[in-house]
Amino acid sequence: MAVPTTASVCDTNRYRPPAVTGLVDLLDRQVRDCPGARALVVTVTGNRADLSYGTLAALADDMAVRLGGAGLRRGDAVGLVCANTAEFVVALLGAARAGLVVAPVDPALPEPEMSARLEELGARAILTGPLAADPEAVAGGAWVE
Repeated sequence: MAVPTTASVCDTNRYRPPAVTGLVDLLDRQVRDCPGARALVVTVTGNRADLSYGTLAALADDMAVRLGGAGLRRGDAVGLVCANTAEFVVALLGAARAGLVVAPVDPALPEPEMSARLEELGARAILTGPLAADPEAVAGGAWVE
């Protein structure tokens, strides 16, 4: 069966996916639609607890403000060296909310390789470990441990 060369494409599908431009948009949508829904399950002193989208957004907002207060500005690069924890998620979303370029780095990497990656990134700050969600001491490439 031959396809006519003069055929035109007619878009009859009226569905358009919602515009999402990044992680922060995804979080904001969840906060708007279901702020009390479970976003994460965390373990605190051996007990499991739910972290809602509303709470997660509030923590990310606080993180963004504190990163800005530490002198980091939109477009600055930060390394995020942290295990898969709630702190990782808060630091990632907070840095994204602040407009920072975030590069997660595997904490299991050998130190020379990790240092090389962070140097190549040109990181102005490196957030690490559980305290990655507490950036008060972060400024000018400081490590938060």
